[in-house]
Amino acid sequence: MSSTVDLDTDTVLSKHHHQWTEEAAVYGYPAIRLATALAVVWFSSNAPSKPRLFSGILSALVSAFLVYTFLEPLFLPVHSDTSMAFLNILTLMGGCVGMSLGVLLPSFFSGICLGTSVALLVAAFLNLPQAMLFPFLGGALALAFSFLAAHGRTKVFATMATCLAGGAFAAALVVKPMLPFLKDVAKGHPYNPSETDSIYLAELTPEKRIFLGCLWIAAALLVAASAAYRDGHYESLNLWSAFRTGYTPIPTKEENSDRNGSSTKPSYTPNPPPESLDVFNMFNPADLPPRLAEYANMVYSACEDLGNFFGFQDSSVRNQAEHLLILLSNNRRYMSSHILPPSVQPPSPIHALHAKVFSNYVKWCRAMGVAPHFSKLNTSMNAPPAVASRVVDLVLFFCIWGEGANLRHMSECVWFLYHKMMEEHIQSEGYTQTRSLYAGHFMDYVVTPIFEVVEQNMKSKADHDERKNYDDFNEFFWSRECLQYHYSSFKPDPNDMEEFGSNYGPLPGETIMPVAEGLAASPKTFLEKRSWLRGIMALSRILEWHIVTFYLLAAAAFARELVWGWVYSLQVASGVFWLFNALHLTWALLEVWAIYPGIQLSGTAVCGSVFIIVARFLTLVYQTLYLMWAFSPQKGVYLGIEAEPVFWWWQYIWLSLIVMIPYVVETFVQIVPSLSTRIYTSQNDYVQSFLNILYPLSRLYVGKEVHESFRHTIVYVTFWVTLMAWKLFFSYVFEVNSMVLPSLQLADDYVNYPDQSFAKMFLLLSMRWLPQFIVYLIDMSIWYAAWQAFAGTSVGFSDHLGDVRSIDDIRNNFGRAPEHFCKKMLSSDAGSRRGSSASFLGSGNNISEGTSLLGSDPHKLQSYVNRLLDVRIQKWVMFSAVWNEIIDHFREEDIISNTESDNLKFSQFDGFSQAIYLPVFQTAGVIDDVMAELQRPADEYTNPRTGAYTDASFFKPITDHVTMQTAVAEVWELGSFLFAKIMGPVHAKDVQGILAMVNKWTENEEITAHMKLEKIKIVFTPFVELVSILEKGMKKRSPLARGKDSGVRSKETKPKPSTPGVRRVVSAGSLTTLDTDNKAREVPQVAAIEETVVIVDAVRDQVRDKLRNVTHGLKAILKNTAVDSDGRDVLDRLTFLGSMENGFFWDDYYASSQLDDISKNETFKGVLKKLYGLVCMHPDDAEPKSKEARRRLTFFVNSLFMDMPDAPSIHDMFSWNVLTPFYSEDVLYSKADLERRTDALGVSTLLYLQTLYRSDWNNFLERLGVKEEEKVWQPKYIDETRRWASIRAQTLTRTVTGMMYCEKALRLLANLERIDDHTTNDLLGEKFGYVVTCQIYGQMKRNQDPKADDIDSLMHRFPHLRVAYIDSIRINRSGASVFYSVLVKSNGKGKIQEIYRVRLPGNPVIGEGKPENQNHAMIFTRGEFVQTIDMNQEGYFEEALKMRNCLQEFAKREGPLPTTILGLREHIFTGSVSSLANYMALQEISFVSLGQRVLARPLRIRLHYGHPDVFDKLFFITRGGISKASQGINLSEDIFAGYNNTIPLFATLGVERGWFASFQELFSIFITGGPLHFMFHIQTKATYMAQTILVGGAKYRPTGRGFVTQHTPFDEQYRFFASSHLYLGVELAAGLVLMGIYTEAKQYFGRTWSLWLASASFLCSPFWFNPLTFDWSVVVSDYELWVKWMRCPSGGAAKSWSMWWNEETAFYKNIPLTSKLMFCVKSALYLLVAEGIRRSNLFRSDASLNKPIVAVGNVLIFIGALLVLERGFIASERSFPYPVRRTIGIAIFCGLIAGVVTLFLEDSNYVRYALSAYYALGALCQIGLLAGVKLVKHFYMLHDIVCGHLIFIPLFLLAALQLPRLLQTWLLYHNALSADVVVSDILRYARKSQESGGMTDAPDDLLEQISELKKLVQRQEQALTNAGLIARDGSIVSNGVAPVHTSNAPVPARSAPDSGRSYGRAFSMSGMDVWGTMALGDTQDSPLPRATVDPLVPSAADQGWSFSQPDTMPPR
Repeated sequence: MSSTVDLDTDTVLSKHHHQWTEEAAVYGYPAIRLATALAVVWFSSNAPSKPRLFSGILSALVSAFLVYTFLEPLFLPVHSDTSMAFLNILTLMGGCVGMSLGVLLPSFFSGICLGTSVALLVAAFLNLPQAMLFPFLGGALALAFSFLAAHGRTKVFATMATCLAGGAFAAALVVKPMLPFLKDVAKGHPYNPSETDSIYLAELTPEKRIFLGCLWIAAALLVAASAAYRDGHYESLNLWSAFRTGYTPIPTKEENSDRNGSSTKPSYTPNPPPESLDVFNMFNPADLPPRLAEYANMVYSACEDLGNFFGFQDSSVRNQAEHLLILLSNNRRYMSSHILPPSVQPPSPIHALHAKVFSNYVKWCRAMGVAPHFSKLNTSMNAPPAVASRVVDLVLFFCIWGEGANLRHMSECVWFLYHKMMEEHIQSEGYTQTRSLYAGHFMDYVVTPIFEVVEQNMKSKADHDERKNYDDFNEFFWSRECLQYHYSSFKPDPNDMEEFGSNYGPLPGETIMPVAEGLAASPKTFLEKRSWLRGIMALSRILEWHIVTFYLLAAAAFARELVWGWVYSLQVASGVFWLFNALHLTWALLEVWAIYPGIQLSGTAVCGSVFIIVARFLTLVYQTLYLMWAFSPQKGVYLGIEAEPVFWWWQYIWLSLIVMIPYVVETFVQIVPSLSTRIYTSQNDYVQSFLNILYPLSRLYVGKEVHESFRHTIVYVTFWVTLMAWKLFFSYVFEVNSMVLPSLQLADDYVNYPDQSFAKMFLLLSMRWLPQFIVYLIDMSIWYAAWQAFAGTSVGFSDHLGDVRSIDDIRNNFGRAPEHFCKKMLSSDAGSRRGSSASFLGSGNNISEGTSLLGSDPHKLQSYVNRLLDVRIQKWVMFSAVWNEIIDHFREEDIISNTESDNLKFSQFDGFSQAIYLPVFQTAGVIDDVMAELQRPADEYTNPRTGAYTDASFFKPITDHVTMQTAVAEVWELGSFLFAKIMGPVHAKDVQGILAMVNKWTENEEITAHMKLEKIKIVFTPFVELVSILEKGMKKRSPLARGKDSGVRSKETKPKPSTPGVRRVVSAGSLTTLDTDNKAREVPQVAAIEETVVIVDAVRDQVRDKLRNVTHGLKAILKNTAVDSDGRDVLDRLTFLGSMENGFFWDDYYASSQLDDISKNETFKGVLKKLYGLVCMHPDDAEPKSKEARRRLTFFVNSLFMDMPDAPSIHDMFSWNVLTPFYSEDVLYSKADLERRTDALGVSTLLYLQTLYRSDWNNFLERLGVKEEEKVWQPKYIDETRRWASIRAQTLTRTVTGMMYCEKALRLLANLERIDDHTTNDLLGEKFGYVVTCQIYGQMKRNQDPKADDIDSLMHRFPHLRVAYIDSIRINRSGASVFYSVLVKSNGKGKIQEIYRVRLPGNPVIGEGKPENQNHAMIFTRGEFVQTIDMNQEGYFEEALKMRNCLQEFAKREGPLPTTILGLREHIFTGSVSSLANYMALQEISFVSLGQRVLARPLRIRLHYGHPDVFDKLFFITRGGISKASQGINLSEDIFAGYNNTIPLFATLGVERGWFASFQELFSIFITGGPLHFMFHIQTKATYMAQTILVGGAKYRPTGRGFVTQHTPFDEQYRFFASSHLYLGVELAAGLVLMGIYTEAKQYFGRTWSLWLASASFLCSPFWFNPLTFDWSVVVSDYELWVKWMRCPSGGAAKSWSMWWNEETAFYKNIPLTSKLMFCVKSALYLLVAEGIRRSNLFRSDASLNKPIVAVGNVLIFIGALLVLERGFIASERSFPYPVRRTIGIAIFCGLIAGVVTLFLEDSNYVRYALSAYYALGALCQIGLLAGVKLVKHFYMLHDIVCGHLIFIPLFLLAALQLPRLLQTWLLYHNALSADVVVSDILRYARKSQESGGMTDAPDDLLEQISELKKLVQRQEQALTNAGLIARDGSIVSNGVAPVHTSNAPVPARSAPDSGRSYGRAFSMSGMDVWGTMALGDTQDSPLPRATVDPLVPSAADQGWSFSQPDTMPPR
């Protein structure tokens, strides 16, 4: 007894397992075979309902049987397991080929299968061992039955064949000898006597033969009986019924008789609301501009005629009339010689437009084999016939297109309608009376019937593979069959023929049947099955290349390792030809799979597919035979030929060459792509027949002319050849070659030991090579990313991207900017004298933003332009006007402050010598550099021998540097003005004398002889201090009160006479002498008094002191005053200045009065501000602090130096419209929206924006002049506040405001081109328009939605804005409605006007909403191009200036095809919110910049990415529109999605920001968890893509537009990510742990680090990127909420785990059987893992060695009893009081825990058993879930409890450490806020502070919180600093070194820089001759008139040094 107890448990279980295995072999396997046979019978009985399917299955079975049977004798003599493996492959391929043929020709192959089965059955009863019996009999019967099936009913023959074949299959499953018996019957003799299961014909008795035959018949009858039972009748089994036709009842009432057969109007013809003919869109038809009026008569006449003839709607006709007129006006450009040479100019703009619009129609007619229909004559027009007829064509097309509604998605349908309608119209030409149909007839009888057919399918609930979409319907019009239908469904009554005209009716060659009926009966032409095979098909060429090259690399690696000879190596490598053929056959089979069952192919297509499949398979069979015989180890006789193996190899080669012919042809065509277009478009019948058979895609109407030029092809090929060459080299070395030795070791046993299994060896090798092959497939994308980075970087550098990436770069290139700006962005008309009344910048008084360009204070540059005749100066003037306008918009957007705006703008002072002065940011700090140069060591400029020096040598560093020279000139001129104004009229003569003398010395190059300029610092320092004092003092200075006595009276002074007026002071390089505008300042006579007033004025005293220091300094630097008369004169004047009693230095009243006067002088204040920036500002202080301002400025300046097309004139530029789809998103934030708190922190939207955009908010308050934030809600400011917040969110206001900058930009450019305002307004109507498609605007108006009022406000604010919407009017009580497309605008008087109302055939949103919304509004757009802008995008003014240049890209033609899409990059403005937002923004930047750049060049394969791309509208509206709308297929109108590769991102940032900045950004991404996010993101896509493929349900998900600042609770995170990430992360981690336990291989971490990273990403990312995840209180709260969620039984998915689980697993009900099998594979893996764990030594213990204290059996009984008790307690717990329930529950729980722990401690084997049971239970639960077993829900709940706690344990630990919380918060929001801000706490405090009414009245608890927050901030920063994670200044530490942090605080004047500093290039503004070679780039100076110069201010000398005449531009 004791020995029994001590038995090892595993031993007992092992014995039982062995016993169970034997019993399963005896009883289980036959039972399984019998069950399978019955399943086959039941499945086969479904044949009558799916004859095509079963035709394919039968053909597959018969083909596989025949292939194996007849090829087996040819492979066996090779005596190789490999040959038998290839035999099985051919059998499988034969089965697939048979299935494909059966699907393609179901009737024919059903008969073949029936004949073959009958022949085999007959042969089975005949004892005739003849090899040719079955082939002859089977062939004859197959042909006979196939003929009968082709002329009979497929269903009957398929059913009978299924009965025989299914019966044979079922019998073979039940009786094992059946299959060998049938094989021998087919062969006619026993071939392999050694086969154990064969029944040989020679030994087979007639009784046994009859028995097997009868068994087959019995099984077939069983299938037939089952079929009859399931089908419900026996008709399908009656052969005679296949040829019998029955009575078909005639319908008593024709469907749709009202529409098809009635001549009356529809029962309801809704009348649109009355339209005012006075309302117009862009132009008043009664007062058209001359450019439009030229074609008005022709267009209006054609519109009237065609509108009446076909019954078009009046509103639609008016709409398209204006549309056509604008298009014709824009096409006038082609009549200009500077656009097109006369030799290629069209005869008229009408010809040009006609050719472009009808280009696709001509191609369609060519494909249909018919002649295009164009109008022949039109007698009603007073125009040449060739012109008038083309106008008729254009009008008819645009009228059809305008009312086509959803038919516009089907371009060939539109051409069909035009073709038929024009044909009908041509027949009526020449008749005096034509028909006149009511307005709406075309809509009712042409559009509506077709629309209803489309709508019925599009709104079907069926899956996309069972319903037709837009593409299916459109492809109906790709065949000539469509031409036999009539375009209209209207059938007039014979009595009313006079009303409709005698020519109404069927056209020649067509029937009376309307096209709508033919469209409804048309088959589906394209089927996209939901399967992974579809992805394989899409990537077939890529996959084929990888398979072939992988084989070749493997062959090369084995050849090198095994030292094969080159001949044998070549023979092995030749196997690649077999691969090519097998893969090509596989793709052909997949194409057949793809079209089944929904698509019916044409006869040509079927013949082509059958030919390809059969030919490829037969070739593959012979290739396989030849290759096997070629590698046969000995000489043999095959096919009756005795030959060496090399003979068969050559046969294989010759046959393979035939197979490779298509590849060779395709390669040649790829190299010469124009040849493909020529072949595809060839009209030769033989060529087309060849293409239809061998190239199925050639049957399509589209995709035949997509080739590129040979030059582009070579670049494309070079890119891929180099990429693939490197990939092959790398893969050979690191992926393939390393696998040779392990493979040889695995195959060693099989080769050396004959008893080894080939299948086992093959399986091991496959498992070994499969991971390497997967890596081989994947790494191509990695190398593509690298090549993309290389190519994108080179293209970026060649395009000069990133040349200007900082403010310093702007300074360095600023001097070149005006030349490039004027050359590229202005046309040759800019600055011209065209139009004497033109104003330079306009003088309109319209206050609306649509016409008021420069606000209330426009720059007045007319006088300067008229005065500055030299065009080179005009370039600077025009550039300055545009530059200042850009800066003004920056200020309006509040991204810069007033001071920053002043520093960035050009300065202009009326009456000064220069038109403009350089911005302060360009010249700030340059004077410090000048001072440093003047104080350099004397040996650098003196003669070494004499010690003398000249002006030229002394000033050489300054004269060589233009910016220095310009700055000195500006300081001299402005400083002179400042000095003269301060000193006033008393000192005017002396001041002018001093300035004149210095100018004289400068001109004579002798200033160094008179002044010690090396000591100029003693003058400059007090001058700087003086300017600084004035700048501060003048701002707050108020004039002193006059007449009040204060102070001590002094001795009487004599009254002084008035002094002469001060003359204007100009620089030495002045352009001209300006008339003096300041009259002589009279000093009032003061009565003689004994005492004068002493006025206390601190500023005056400080100014005096600094002026004294300046004069003393000037005296100190004068030389040789004793002998130098000029110097002595200056000295005397300086002395006199300081000694005049009535002067500035001694007369308090005079000095204060002077300061009072200049404080009110705007010119003086402007000069002072400019001078302050020149001499007092550090360059860093003059730069904008906003990153956004820096980014936009650098981008704009950089673009000026790129390869930008030159701008045409406004008249000749391309026209475009902007289109923005809008549904119900935010328009303009209201006060309630901004104050609403929507998250757990209680932070309002406005507070969040204020925190995020703190500097912008301060700038906004400064712009409003508001110091107290509460005032922003006053009525005066509330609109501005709402707008400020809205343009910083994803609102419609932001989008509209940004895009309407295009209008402002065009107005500015028109002004620069001297176009008058009236002409400008006309041109704007032609060139630009903006339509917002507010889909439910009408509904908003009816519901009084405030958003509608906000939209109205936008229209009032922007008069050129148009809003299109879909309106619906209910017409009866049943709810039927009529729908309209409506366009509205503002009337300029505060009202909204309706312009057009076009009735629709129904609700146009029958597909995806966004494309349908765009489509309905497309008819209201104008112009030749359309730009698609999304609702979350905006535009910038400076970029809008370049739209004219961008559109010129369409004029380029770098290849044979025109440019039809212009891609524009995007900037993601939300990237600064958090690190997560930054990741997404950087990912998008990488894709839309470098990724798209490479796709465009060099690859030339860029398609539409998305918004904000620009489309050639005329090209796309004639080809189906700009976006796809098929529901469930085209979920996004965009095509591509972003990449997630790091290498392209590094290259993108490196090009645009610099390599070091790129490295810093990537480092920041890595340390903040970027890789985890990207992996998590990819898994999200993979999960839902897999789920969509398995069960469908894909739909468009709108992008969120709000703000996220809250912490997401754990239960919500678990709901979102459990199924997609958390489960997988836990399973992956568990698998890696098991691998670590069981593996004996080394380098465990090296092999698994990537999988651990993936597991960490799936488990950690949801929590790392969730704010406050590691806060202890938050973790505790999350745990409580999660436990509550797990326990709650109801309340929805958000409240209950049970409800969530039901929703999460609901899709399993819809999974098809094939998809369920994939889940079963996962269950099988779980079972294998469970069995492996059970058999392992993990926690294995011997019970005989360790006697348990408590018997294990007793513990198990105890646990079981507790479980039973728990279930009973749960069932009756409500009957107990709460304390009792709580106590019993705790007791049971503790007992269970104790029992389990005891069980594990007493016998550790149970730990292993528990782990094994966990996996086994997971497998069973997975199967139960698929089967719908509800019991598994409890086990899944247990699994979720385990997973949740596995995640919570580390969360609690990390929360306890505190540091992770600090680190997470800091890293997540480092991009958004400063490094020492705790986001959540600050926001929470800000909310409380705001509630309390501000800081001034904050209660004590808030003040205490402030103190605590400050301490918290300091502790966080100190903790992170001590940890070495951040530097002392708060910046991120990179590689242990903290980057330099630039302080924003003001910096004092700089010390002298080192000599290595370089300076930027800038142009001087102070001299005329500076505009010579620098501005225009030539060497010729245009003669300029010499300006007169005031005698006291001498003009600059022609030669020598001066402060104002630089000659060259050295680089800075």
